[in-house]
Amino acid sequence: FQCSVESKAAQIYNYRSVLENLSVSQALQLAETVGVFDNLASKRLLRLRGLMVDLVLATDVSLHFDILEKFESTVYARRKIVTVSSAAGSSGRRHTTGRRP
Repeated sequence: FQCSVESKAAQIYNYRSVLENLSVSQALQLAETVGVFDNLASKRLLRLRGLMVDLVLATDVSLHFDILEKFESTVYARRKIVTVSSAAGSSGRRHTTGRRP
């Protein structure tokens, strides 16, 4: 709706996930105002803010199938790695890509 009426918010957020971007922006501003992030080191603050943005933007229904496809690809790739490791007779250790599951 915001995009179809070319609202100010749609323009600000480049017509992408407008309400989600607006919501997370306001939530982060409120959290800063009341001091939620005051005791976080800058590196942790950046990571937390990034996670919050990612989580809220993931609620955009128009992105559902893209997110689902990425998730399924990740699950498939990890299963394939575990299967290959098991078939190679590994000592029960799993090969990882360096990222946490």
